[in-house]
Amino acid sequence: MAKRKILFVSKDMGSGSVLVPVAKIMKPDHDVVVIAEGLSISRWRKEGFDFYFQGTTDYRDEPFTVDAAALLKRLKPDVVVAGLSSPINLEEQFTSAANILGIPVVWLNDFWGGSTRNNARPDMIFTIDHIDEKIVKENPRFEKGRVSTSGNLALNALENFSAPEDAARRMNELKKPVILLAGGGASTTSVIEILVESLRMTPGDWTLVPWLHPKHAKRQGPDGRTYGELWNGLLAEFGERVVEIPTDNADAIAMLADITVSPFSTLLLPSVVAKKIPVSVRTPEMVKDLKAQTSLERHPLAEVGAVFEMLGPTNLKMLMDSVTVGTLTNNQVAYLSEAKPFDSCRVSREILSLVE
Repeated sequence: MAKRKILFVSKDMGSGSVLVPVAKIMKPDHDVVVIAEGLSISRWRKEGFDFYFQGTTDYRDEPFTVDAAALLKRLKPDVVVAGLSSPINLEEQFTSAANILGIPVVWLNDFWGGSTRNNARPDMIFTIDHIDEKIVKENPRFEKGRVSTSGNLALNALENFSAPEDAARRMNELKKPVILLAGGGASTTSVIEILVESLRMTPGDWTLVPWLHPKHAKRQGPDGRTYGELWNGLLAEFGERVVEIPTDNADAIAMLADITVSPFSTLLLPSVVAKKIPVSVRTPEMVKDLKAQTSLERHPLAEVGAVFEMLGPTNLKMLMDSVTVGTLTNNQVAYLSEAKPFDSCRVSREILSLVE
């Protein structure tokens, strides 16, 4: 195949995580160009990529402008490959401009229903699994685009899992059960409020490990404090029973924790794979947040019964007693038998097939 110019555009860590492996495969034989903003910047830098254009860490706090059409006319890429971040920014700008200029557009999703975030028109959409594929195929907006399942990147990391030694040691030292709180977004406040009531109802020892997404924790909340300050304030009554474990590998914490509690974090999947107890807390605020980002009203894994769902305060000890830890439920087995790891080689081949 002749050498092609491939433009990659990303914003969030999730979108960067699915685009970078594909770009690495293409780089030796093709001209790979990267435009990035947000938390995805560090993901590209870690793999040694340079940027044609780099935005700020958060365009809402540090606004910037770029003429996407002018850059595309100058670059003349053969295809534009973009992630589907939330809230979306450059990914939508560049794919919309590519539509106008007649440049093929490819989307790589990293969360169920992410395809609803972008108003451009894709020539090809990669979904994360059979559930996400169904969501896309049922949307008449995408009836003319090619749909392919790339696989779920989280499953790659979990195939040959090895927890960082320091994180594993610290987790093992904590009083059991260890409860991981995985959150981000305004709806996390309502989830923490339910979790606080649940912990008050839960007798005996336990330890809470909060992992609150940095993209959201640093943003200002409704009372002037950052969301991180607001959320930590809600948990303050538990004192030393709340333990932070700094790590770049949040999947490891989810696999080591006994229970993972979250509105709709991707960290629920590692809990499933590790045969622990994954719990999606469903509040009106969580539904509103999830629907705004994905058009969905329930966590897709809760929809198929692969994660448990909490609708109100719950005695977590009673929940643990009702579950056989260390074994998969029938619904979890069914999901994992269909879900596949992310296949960057196949994704690369399929993208290049658009411009053969």
